[in-house]
Amino acid sequence: MPSPWNRCFIALAPDARTRERLADLPIARPARRVAFDDLHLTVAFLGPVRPDQGHALAHALPELAAPLPELAFLNLALWPSAARPQVQVAQYDYPEALRALVAHVQTVLRRLQLPVETRKFRPHVTLARLRRDAGGCDAQSLQMIETWRDGPPAGFESIGLYSSVGEPGTGARYRLLADAALPGG
Repeated sequence: MPSPWNRCFIALAPDARTRERLADLPIARPARRVAFDDLHLTVAFLGPVRPDQGHALAHALPELAAPLPELAFLNLALWPSAARPQVQVAQYDYPEALRALVAHVQTVLRRLQLPVETRKFRPHVTLARLRRDAGGCDAQSLQMIETWRDGPPAGFESIGLYSSVGEPGTGARYRLLADAALPGG
């Protein structure tokens, strides 16, 4: 069995209502929907970590569990671009409470000598993935993505340490390694 510490990330787990509403959003053709139980909002991607770092991070999760308001839905998008899509995402607002949580996560990561991403944080939930060889989306899907504005606000129940598992071509699945409930979640 592969190490659970190879492709780690910290993410917010949607509450049941949000998860159900995210699963009902339309996806572009020919995308493959992310498994219901795997829907999440990544706060920090870590990549491989040493077991001692992973355990220390798991113990730090309760420190990171802060109350969050529901996040306002902004739109659907294809990333990295509509011309060369790899994923379809639901994008969300970035309120001060989430900014504070992300900053706190980064502080803990630095304290534990773990990597901190330099890319700009863009709150989103990945809804579907497109195969690299699938080409683009059909015209109807592109128009739907570009005009869709009726998405659910996002509420979250916990913050967790996850590991990406799965083999190339089978689609990523995620294993929860540790979590902490958000206050009020």
